[in-house]
Amino acid sequence: MNPNKDEKEEKMIILDEKIKELLVKIEEAGEEGRVQEAQILTKEVETLQKDLDFLKNVSIIVDINIFYRTNEEREIVHGTWQRDLIS
Repeated sequence: MNPNKDEKEEKMIILDEKIKELLVKIEEAGEEGRVQEAQILTKEVETLQKDLDFLKNVSIIVDINIFYRTNEEREIVHGTWQRDLIS
């Protein structure tokens, strides 16, 4: 298990929950005519969404790097294994 991946996933869950909470507050503020509050909360949601997107993209990049590294290791092992059989 990768502790960094678990930490990122936990942060992503927390950000997602916070965004959902703020969206409810934005809707309530809008319905009650508190436009300025809704605008401020919307900017906060946009910032949190950027943070969430960043974490998702970092996770994807890390997963891709792990995938390619694992495939390269398989090719090396597989190539060595074939050479040993041929010899």
